[in-house]
Amino acid sequence: MKKVFILILVVILIFLLLFVNHSFGYSKVEMIYEMETGSQTIVLGVPKYSIECNNSINSYTYKYKNFRSMKILKKEISDYLNTLNKRTYNGAEYYYNKNEDYSIYEYEVRPAFIYNTISYKVKVGDYAENMKLNDYKKFLKYMRVFRSFNGGTIYLSDDFDTKVIGTFKDDFSKDSSGNYVFSATIKILNYKKINNEKAEVYTLEESNGSYYIENGKLYYTRNDIKSDYDDLNIPKKSVFTIQEDGSLLLDDNYLKDYYSNDVKFVVNN
Repeated sequence: MKKVFILILVVILIFLLLFVNHSFGYSKVEMIYEMETGSQTIVLGVPKYSIECNNSINSYTYKYKNFRSMKILKKEISDYLNTLNKRTYNGAEYYYNKNEDYSIYEYEVRPAFIYNTISYKVKVGDYAENMKLNDYKKFLKYMRVFRSFNGGTIYLSDDFDTKVIGTFKDDFSKDSSGNYVFSATIKILNYKKINNEKAEVYTLEESNGSYYIENGKLYYTRNDIKSDYDDLNIPKKSVFTIQEDGSLLLDDNYLKDYYSNDVKFVVNN
């Protein structure tokens, strides 16, 4: 009887060792991702025989317990992640599921006494695009607003002969691929005062284009340009230094023949 018991125990131990160290692949598990605009079902690849932890529907971290070895779990997670698009943003790797439009931007297998804990950090959409928008908001402080320089408005009762004012308006949208497109328009006018009731208005620049931000600079590329001044050399691309308050300071003043001071677009509060 004792030999039978020992034999059964050995068989159980062998089974457990095989179970713990054998790869069974992963299962596709549906989870609810809660957003301000509603909820979305996402499908994660989770190593088989995992037990779901108490994942809140408004949590963006999904955790599972599994009794199999960490080495095997990492392999199965890697197999799953290899089915997604591997991308990078600011040197950090993440995995994007284009068909279901979500990203896994962090994952780990953490050991415990008996089991290992698998966790995925998920964000709906392309992680880089979401982070880019957040980063742009941090730099600019305000988005989709008018920024003006030299007051931005004209009062004919003021004492001036000529006055240059301008506005910079930024915007953003998503293209058909779900990527953010950042656009802007610039309008710069030259007022020549005739009297306190009348002034001639000339367009120095009216343009629209796209922009991106890198290393504290905003790079604006013009697509369409209109001007009443043939001798004004408006560049295809302009660079602005982003100030701490979100203002934009033009690095190379191409308007110097008409406005010799710094061209600084300030947020209109």
